[in-house]
Amino acid sequence: WLRGRRLFCAPLLAISLATLSVACTPLEDIPASGGEGENPEAPMTLAGTAWTLSSYNQQPILMDTEITAEFSAEQVNGSGGCNGYFASYTVMGEQLSVGDIGATKIACPGGILAQENDYFEVLAQAEGFEIEGDVLTITTPAGDLVYRVLLVAAAE
Repeated sequence: WLRGRRLFCAPLLAISLATLSVACTPLEDIPASGGEGENPEAPMTLAGTAWTLSSYNQQPILMDTEITAEFSAEQVNGSGGCNGYFASYTVMGEQLSVGDIGATKIACPGGILAQENDYFEVLAQAEGFEIEGDVLTITTPAGDLVYRVLLVAAAE
């Protein structure tokens, strides 16, 4: 009776030990998704990221406005400070190209509308991008757009 029980318990013990060894593996030793370790040369991606603009052309944005950029797989959309906008985009390495920008047509106070139009004009000229920590910089011939990670408030 005891001998038969050991044979039954041996596979369970092996499974338990394997599970325990995986559960106790330090996080830094677990490979990143896709089974590959982190590669510092891996291409940066914009897809799935959301940002809020902190400056453009080395100028801060107007008080009480928020300009955002949320990147899906092939489209960027967000707020220009007053109107919602959307555009297609493509990434090739660190090069970025933004397609024609479409936007809603809500009436905005003059200064905010001027800032929004400037933002759309500069974004449409995107040539490259760099993500460094929680900062996204989009380079254009008209100047840089500098964003910070968009923190979305938790639903109450």
